[in-house]
Amino acid sequence: MRFQMFRRGRIAHARAVQAARLGQELVGQGRLEEAVVEFERALELQPTLLEARVNLGATWYRMAAARAEGAPAGWLREASKHFQFVLGLQPENVPAALGLAAAHDRLGESDQALGILEPLARAHPQTRDVHYNLALVYARRGEREAAVAAVEKELAAHPGRPRPRSALGAAWWTSGGRGRPPHMAYERNLLHAMSARRRSGGQ
Repeated sequence: MRFQMFRRGRIAHARAVQAARLGQELVGQGRLEEAVVEFERALELQPTLLEARVNLGATWYRMAAARAEGAPAGWLREASKHFQFVLGLQPENVPAALGLAAAHDRLGESDQALGILEPLARAHPQTRDVHYNLALVYARRGEREAAVAAVEKELAAHPGRPRPRSALGAAWWTSGGRGRPPHMAYERNLLHAMSARRRSGGQ
């Protein structure tokens, strides 16, 4: 009996991993709605497959961010739900934290975004994209000095990143920080972090 349960568990895990991998391939092809279906299938088989759950949250976020008429709040809330689930089990999961902060920022909840990113930057000062995403939130709040300082910290840790003028938008930079900089692609940064985590063997 125990062997049968173990065998069923192994089969379910293998199928979940297969569905998650297919979801990643579909994301790479830009077939986001189909990717959502595969990630959800993976999580039905294994709800604690955290990489699949982060990917599902990121895919909901990407679909919302791609909407020219504004991000549907429901899609962003769906993304947030999955990021929060992961953080409930792994509070130090940086991709999930970046994703949750990004969703808050898209929803106009910059205070909540900063509440995630500021302590994340203190805890992970060398992790790529943490200070960069923090800078973007500061910039959209009109906090120019804080945005510049955060970009400089990102550049100090990762010299290959674009200079602040490119990162925050030349028009915003030369205006002295008035108005709002262009909304950068958080999902690019989030997916980079996810890829780095996979390469390092993290879940």
